[in-house]
Amino acid sequence: MEDAVYFEMQTMYTINYTMYTINNEKLGGRIMIFDKIKDIIKDELGFEITNLTLESTLEDMGADSLDAVELIMAIEEEYDIEIAEDDAQQFTSLGNIVSYIESKI
Repeated sequence: MEDAVYFEMQTMYTINYTMYTINNEKLGGRIMIFDKIKDIIKDELGFEITNLTLESTLEDMGADSLDAVELIMAIEEEYDIEIAEDDAQQFTSLGNIVSYIESKI
């Protein structure tokens, strides 16, 4: 009986550890993408990135439509993806952009 309880506890630990690892990898990937997006915004558009969050919008930064196009092009180049115009129009925040990139890479 003790062996069965030990096995069950070990199995639960393994499952919990695996889920923790998967969630941390996703979070880590999301943070890495967000940091890269901020670098692109700073380097390509010349905007201040200190106060940017996932909820920040391009409008919050004072970006115009040309800035948005430049950002999209830089993201496409950085991640070797193609962003459809319809998809790009759905980018209401930096978090939306990060989620989109996560789904494509």
